[in-house]
Amino acid sequence: MKRKSVLKKQAAKKKKRHPLPRMWRGVTVTAAFFLRFAFFGIALILISLVFVLLYEYMLTSPYIRLEKIVVTGVDSAMKDDILEKAELGPDSSLLGIDLENLKSTLEQNPWIQSIRLEKQFPHTLIIHAVKEEPWAVAAMGDLYFVNRAGKIFVEADGGRKLDYPVITGLLEDGRIQEQQLRWAAHVLRILESEKRPWSFRDISEVHVERDGKMFLYFTTLPMAIRVMGSEMGKRMGDLKRVVEHLNETGRIHTVKKIDLDYREGAVVSFKHG
Repeated sequence: MKRKSVLKKQAAKKKKRHPLPRMWRGVTVTAAFFLRFAFFGIALILISLVFVLLYEYMLTSPYIRLEKIVVTGVDSAMKDDILEKAELGPDSSLLGIDLENLKSTLEQNPWIQSIRLEKQFPHTLIIHAVKEEPWAVAAMGDLYFVNRAGKIFVEADGGRKLDYPVITGLLEDGRIQEQQLRWAAHVLRILESEKRPWSFRDISEVHVERDGKMFLYFTTLPMAIRVMGSEMGKRMGDLKRVVEHLNETGRIHTVKKIDLDYREGAVVSFKHG
C-alpha cells in the first residue's frame, strides 16, 4: 500500500512540471535562427558593397582605360562615321562599354549591314563591320538601293553612280513587294555566274509581276525574255539554245520576245514587218 502511494505522488509531481523550460528552448532556437539569418544577410550586403566599390574603382582605373579602337571591314569614310557615332572618348573605361547598346547604335546607319564588337583587355575595342553593298535599284516612284538578299536598305542619292539593274513592277503591298524583291534577287544571283551576254552586268531591267513571272531586259539582246523567276536556273540552257539558233539563222534582231514560261521549249514572238 505504501509503495502505491509513493508512485502516485511521483506521478503527480511529473504532471506538475512547469512548461517554462520548454518554451525557453523554443525561444532560444528561434533567436539563434534569426541571428544566423541576420549574420548571413549582413555578410551578403558587405560582399555586394565590396563588389560595387571594386566595380566603381575598375571603371575609373587607368589599367583598363580605352586607348585604342580598331575598325575593320569598311573604308576610311565609313570608319570615321562609326567612330563619331560610337562617342567613345579617351577617358572611357573598356569595362564600362555596353556592347549591346553600342551595337544597336552603330547598326542604325543604313549602310551598315551588321556589327560585331570585341573587347581585348586591357585597352582595345575591336569593331567588326559589314557594309551594305548595292546590288540593284528598286524603282517605286523614288529609287532605292537593294542588297544581294533582295532587301531595300536606303534611298538612292544622286551622289552615287546608279549603274545597277533596275527592278520594276513592284507593288505597294509590303508583303508581296518583299517577295517580288526576293524573286528578282534570286534571278540576279543566277546571272552573277554567267558570262556575256547573260552576265549580271549585262542586264538593265527586271520587271517582276505579282505571281513571280518576270521580264528580263539585257543590254546585249534586242528582245524581252519572259520567265518564271523561280525557274530561271533550270531554263538558262533553253534560253541559250534559242538565242544561239536565232543568231545562226540571222533572225535575232527581228525577235520581240522569248517566252520561257512553258514546260517544254520556248515561244518566240517576232516584230511585225
